[in-house]
Amino acid sequence: MKALEDDENVVLVRYLDEHPELVDRKLMIQVKDGDPMKAFEKAADSLVKYFKS
Repeated sequence: MKALEDDENVVLVRYLDEHPELVDRKLMIQVKDGDPMKAFEKAADSLVKYFKS
């Protein structure tokens, strides 16, 4: 979530875990412009680079 929050294009990031025993968890991403999935991929790539070093 921190990597998403650091993205200037991301307006809102929320992780919803409605009940600890339920499997359905949600990650909500709202962006100023473009596809939220692109912001997710960018954040994932930055995490990969961080943990490789």
